[in-house]
Amino acid sequence: MPSSQSTRQYTRSSIRQLRSNTKHDINIIVVNDTDVQDWGYNKALNIGAKQGNGEYVFFVNNDLIYTKHWDVNLIKSLDNHHSCSPFCARSMNVSPLAKIIEGHKTGTHLAGWAIMMKRKTWISIGGFDEDFSFWCCDNSFEEQIKLHKLKHCLVVNSRVDHIGSKTLDKNKHTVMYKELTSNQIKKFNKKFNKNLFNLGK
Repeated sequence: MPSSQSTRQYTRSSIRQLRSNTKHDINIIVVNDTDVQDWGYNKALNIGAKQGNGEYVFFVNNDLIYTKHWDVNLIKSLDNHHSCSPFCARSMNVSPLAKIIEGHKTGTHLAGWAIMMKRKTWISIGGFDEDFSFWCCDNSFEEQIKLHKLKHCLVVNSRVDHIGSKTLDKNKHTVMYKELTSNQIKKFNKKFNKNLFNLGK
C-alpha cells in the first residue's frame, strides 16, 4: 500500500497486533511503495514472498486486527487445502457454527486482505498475477486457483478483522483512484472474459 504517515501508523499497529496474537514463530516482511518500482499490490506480495523462506506464507494488508492465536487453525487447514483465508465479521456473512467452508469465491471464501498458503503453492501458481495492482488482485488469485484446480477454504474459527482500505480514502476523486479501481476491473474483465460489476472491458 502506498505509504503516508497514516498508513505507516496502521502498519505499526497491525504488526504489534500480529506479534502479540501469533502462537507460531514468524518472520514479518513489510513491502511498501518505496520498495517497488511501478508499485502494485500483487507485485509487492511476490517481492515479500521471495525474501522469505518459511514453509507457510501469509499475505496481508496493513489494516488488520488479529484475535488470539489466529494462526493455529489457518495452518491446520492447510493439511487438506492449498490456501485459506481467515474470517472477518465486517465483510463475511457465514454460519458461526461452521469451522471450514470450502470454495474460492472472492468475498465469500477468499479474503484478498489475508491469504495463507504453503510456499510450494505460491511457487506452483507462478506467484500472484502482477497484471493487477489493487482492485481485482483477489479476483485474479481466484482465477489462478481455479485454473490449477487448487482447494481454498474460509477458516471461520480463525478471525482477522479488516478495518478497510485507507489508500482509497486518501486518493478518492483522483486519477490514481480510477487507476486503482474501475480501470483494474476493466482489465480483469478483458483478461478473463468477465463482466465484473457490469463494467465491461
